[in-house]
Amino acid sequence: IVDGQGLVWWQHIDDFRPKTVYATKYVVGMLIEYVTFLNPPYHCLEIYANHTEIRYVNVFAPPSSGVSDDEESHNTDAVDIHGSPFWVHDVNFTTGDDNAAIHSSDVVIENSYFGTGHGASIGSIGSGVYLNNITIRNMVFQDTTSGFRIKTDYDAIG
Repeated sequence: IVDGQGLVWWQHIDDFRPKTVYATKYVVGMLIEYVTFLNPPYHCLEIYANHTEIRYVNVFAPPSSGVSDDEESHNTDAVDIHGSPFWVHDVNFTTGDDNAAIHSSDVVIENSYFGTGHGASIGSIGSGVYLNNITIRNMVFQDTTSGFRIKTDYDAIG
């Protein structure tokens, strides 16, 4: 169990907050499995690595609404997916922001539980950005604000 002690960070939404796990694009062939992350200060898994698999992982943070102000866990995305291909399965992501934020192509998320949070989000996407081959299947969305959504930049075209 990795406890990010987010409560001391969440009140400082405009200040620096560390990411729990950060992998650059120079990492190739990454596997994250059998770990539980509690109370991440900010994005929990920020992964730019290609050929990544995440399985049997839990990320738990309080929701970003409906709790006392000092317990709101804004910007606690469970996973931000930047690498390709990327496979997420058999996870429980219950957070205060995006359960999964997808920023790349060739992504599969399946057989998982998304609790509080914003669900599976593609983007934000700007002009000239095209993503394809994104599959989300066999999911349980419980108390998410959306199941699946696409976010675009205000002035995006294309």
